[in-house]
Amino acid sequence: MMKSTGLRMALLGWASVGSLLWLTPAARAATPEDAYIAARDAVIAKIAALEAKKDESAADEAQRLARADLEKRLQDIIGEIDVEGFPKKGVLNLESLSRSDIGFEMLDGLRFSKDDNGPQIVVTTDGLLDRWLRGEADWWKKTHKTPPGAESALRDDEFFGVAVNSDAAFSKTTDIPIATPAGATFALARLGGWAQDIGPNPNQQIVVVLRKDGNTLIETGDAEKMPAFPACEAIWKPIADAMEKRKVSSKVEEKGDADYRACVGREARKQTFLQELIKKAQAIADRLAAAADRKK
Repeated sequence: MMKSTGLRMALLGWASVGSLLWLTPAARAATPEDAYIAARDAVIAKIAALEAKKDESAADEAQRLARADLEKRLQDIIGEIDVEGFPKKGVLNLESLSRSDIGFEMLDGLRFSKDDNGPQIVVTTDGLLDRWLRGEADWWKKTHKTPPGAESALRDDEFFGVAVNSDAAFSKTTDIPIATPAGATFALARLGGWAQDIGPNPNQQIVVVLRKDGNTLIETGDAEKMPAFPACEAIWKPIADAMEKRKVSSKVEEKGDADYRACVGREARKQTFLQELIKKAQAIADRLAAAADRKK
């Protein structure tokens, strides 16, 4: 009897394990983030098939309908934000669902902005960020053998040239030291700019990244006008002159650009310019942390 009872219990145990294994895939597929990813991938495949058939009008219509659906899904997942000067409801951050378009690889999230050219906040969840890093985006292959972790990615200039602004590369001018707000797990600020060419970029922006309560928030906005740094201009001038005459290699251009930006970083630390940037960036980080609190 003891052997029979033991065998019965063992069989029941295996049955229970089997039931759990059978339920696990369905449980995973039921999460809102999984459903969003599945819907996104399905429409990407559909649009690719329509484009292969040269049915551009149907592809455009499929994208229009899908964007509305995906945006609603993300609004349900991410929710609203309450930041003065920004709309409470965000729009889909992805600029395109067609593999052939610029903006296809942008970060899955919502974008909150007053207008096309003003400051903006991109918000995603930590889960969606991790999925995106493991997905199709290949920007990290320039510097990593495997997909980077989230915080490593958020320190990489290449990330910003794909995730939040797709039509130009981002180059850091200098780091802006800030304190991590209470409750946040990660905070980063830097001065830099998006451009299609290397060299001095007058359109500098402050970029602030904050991770808190399962969300990643990225705010970008114009910085105060950067003062002239004669020592740095002297580094770039001979490179610029040689570029005009087409007598310089791309490696020399890239080194000159890197040397120029490193110089700006050093010179900025000697002036009140950086102190003003620190105050502004810290205020942005604190504001994003407060917004993350209100999202709970």
